[in-house]
Amino acid sequence: MTSFHTSDIHFTRGADSLGVTPSRQVDAFITLWRQLAREQGPEGVPRKQAFTMQRLKPFLPHYFLAEWTGDDLQNRLVGSALDDQMGQRLTGESFLASYEGTQREYFKAFWAQLVDMPCGVTTRRTVHMGDDTTLRLSGVSLPLADQTGQVRYLCGVGDVARDFHHGAPAMSGRQVYIDHVQYLDVGFGLPDEVPDPSAFNAATDHAVAAARKGPLPG
Repeated sequence: MTSFHTSDIHFTRGADSLGVTPSRQVDAFITLWRQLAREQGPEGVPRKQAFTMQRLKPFLPHYFLAEWTGDDLQNRLVGSALDDQMGQRLTGESFLASYEGTQREYFKAFWAQLVDMPCGVTTRRTVHMGDDTTLRLSGVSLPLADQTGQVRYLCGVGDVARDFHHGAPAMSGRQVYIDHVQYLDVGFGLPDEVPDPSAFNAATDHAVAAARKGPLPG
């Protein structure tokens, strides 16, 4: 898989992504995560159990928790606001099941690095749903450890904006583009190499061009 060297400099796609800034909710969640990390001590990654319902109460509608099980990332809990905005129940579903081929491998490597390093990330994705609906997903993802200290969970908060006036998608079916990626050093540094979002987007462009039976984007 194509990779590029990274620092805390983010990836953006197009001018619309240049102004992406974390929401107050994202900032507040990062603050809570760092507070619990300090309480954890030298290990530095909070235990999943530290995120009690009381602490999560302000975030619950937009909260998500996912767990690595073998080679798959399972959604263990997805807040009601995210379900409503996405138009489907996501708890219990595989995140990776929505992707195939190189795009599945991209997200497998992308989410795995957050627990392997560990580190955090803020992201934004655009999803064309195959009708006149476009979703813009943004949020933060951070690592969590189990009771033994093994880092195998991801948690965070997100928001989904629905745009019904974006215009018809370029092809029928679901299309996904990565708009924004910025890594967060949570005390362990940042990966030297990361999956390349532009390669993911190129795969979407190839699918669009194949559906149109026209030339690929230059």
